[in-house]
Amino acid sequence: MIGIPTFVYSSLLVSFMCNFNQATAANYGWFTILRMEEKPISPQDIYFMKNKNDERTETVDLQLYYETLCPYCIQLESTQFKNVVNTLSPYLNIKTYPYGNAQTIETNGSIEFKCQHGPKECYGNKLHACSLKHITNHTDALNFNICMMETNDKTRGSDDAAVLKCADEMNIDKSQILQCAKGKEGGQLLKYYGEESHKANFNYVPYVLINGVEWLQNGTLMQDVCAAFKDPPEVCNQ
Repeated sequence: MIGIPTFVYSSLLVSFMCNFNQATAANYGWFTILRMEEKPISPQDIYFMKNKNDERTETVDLQLYYETLCPYCIQLESTQFKNVVNTLSPYLNIKTYPYGNAQTIETNGSIEFKCQHGPKECYGNKLHACSLKHITNHTDALNFNICMMETNDKTRGSDDAAVLKCADEMNIDKSQILQCAKGKEGGQLLKYYGEESHKANFNYVPYVLINGVEWLQNGTLMQDVCAAFKDPPEVCNQ
């Protein structure tokens, strides 16, 4: 059998909507400490060689604009969006904007917000903004916010109780998130997400863009995100 050098590879157009109610890849080749041993090709070698050839550079942009107490945003995030994040995140550039139909009011250097579902939603939006800032792994941050959207008998979602619950479940440091949301930083972050949301010029939430094009829910979110790839990843065919 021919040997090879050993190497190591180290939901229909959101009838669910809250309407606006105001205007390196590892460079595995040959290690420096090469030992030119001759061995048969193992199944593991074949797997790694196949994956090397399958390395992908194509990504799809996915943007979600939402507000934390909108029931239709909660429904989308806890089902279809959650599925997409946990299945396709390695192939996506995901950005989320927790602001929705809120308003930013600046007076004499102070910043206030008015949110569609009241002050509790403004605080929930800040919690989401702060987790995106302070949870280093972006996919973890997305899943943390999805977790916070889910309600139970102890939380209506996206409040302090939700932070405690999700932080315990995911082993996330909650202190920075809470401190951020209750302080000036939370306001500055929410202002930023407001500015970015206004650029999108939407009039309902949840509002989703796939490669910059509004998602019209002709299929599920998973189907339509997969359809945006020129060469869909294998998971799209499963």
